[in-house]
Amino acid sequence: MNTNSTDNRHQEPDELMIPSKDGFIVIPTDSIRIQNEPSREPVKNGSHWHSYQLWNMLQFSLMMTGMITLLGYIGYSVAGMVGLLSIGIIGSIGFLLTNNNSIDRVLKASYIEPINHNAGYRLYQMIEELAEKAGLEKVPRLFLDRRAITNAYTIEDKTRSAIVLSESLHTRLSDREIRGVLAHEIAHLKNRDIWIMVVSDQVRRLTGYLAIAGQLMLLLYLPLMLIKGVSVPWILLLSMMAAPTISSLLQIAMSRNREFKADLDAVALSGDAVGLASALRKINRQSSFWKRLYAPYLKELPELFRSHPETTARIRRLRILQKQHNFNVSWEGFSHIF
Repeated sequence: MNTNSTDNRHQEPDELMIPSKDGFIVIPTDSIRIQNEPSREPVKNGSHWHSYQLWNMLQFSLMMTGMITLLGYIGYSVAGMVGLLSIGIIGSIGFLLTNNNSIDRVLKASYIEPINHNAGYRLYQMIEELAEKAGLEKVPRLFLDRRAITNAYTIEDKTRSAIVLSESLHTRLSDREIRGVLAHEIAHLKNRDIWIMVVSDQVRRLTGYLAIAGQLMLLLYLPLMLIKGVSVPWILLLSMMAAPTISSLLQIAMSRNREFKADLDAVALSGDAVGLASALRKINRQSSFWKRLYAPYLKELPELFRSHPETTARIRRLRILQKQHNFNVSWEGFSHIF
């Protein structure tokens, strides 16, 4: 084999000839500079991303442990080991019934209608791409909520999942903003947040029921305690009275935690913090308008009682992520966000 001919065949040309109407334009190849596409990987302070993830995971673990421990304590205090076994059985049955019926109850409402694949072709393109990146086995179906709200939410059971977009959100947000919202909802599915919140709601309900039962038992036995001089277990009584409130606050805090986590994962899926931040800003502005119109004297709830973090706090975190990552996205028209 002639090695010289092989070398010549792969040798770069010295000049590049581009056809034009008057002949050819000759450009020396050594004057051409190739610029690589900006990387989507973290360029600085990448450890912050992982610290956010670890902190969210730690918060969730502590809150879920707290709720289950509180439930177990109340159950054991009321009926010992029988109480623990009973709440386990009742909780499992209640979870199965709620989880299987909730999606049908929502999707069969008169104000919900499916988004046709042909009419919502661009939406299904976005969601199929995001679902593939998230590693979902099935692409969720899309539905439209005709009510006068500006919101998006996700529902699922064992075999199905759906993302519901309000009509206002669907018409007022740009494609880039809708993609950020869809990425957020896909992140909820990826993290099993709907399942987690259903479980936490069952724990909260059972804690409330057991607290009521325990208080009634103590009230029934209280006269006997006073007559026979038996001391009243005040710690147990106060714990039962406070248990429903503590469980509700833990569930709300867990919801806030899952929203922050979904924001982080949405940015990882879409590679764009700006689109989601802009969508959150528009949704918040629309919600604030209706609140000022119909309830001008209603004060904002403290952070402790909010199921979703404040929009300003969410945008602040997205701003940090955008600064720490060199996302290959256009900023045109979004400079007001950050």
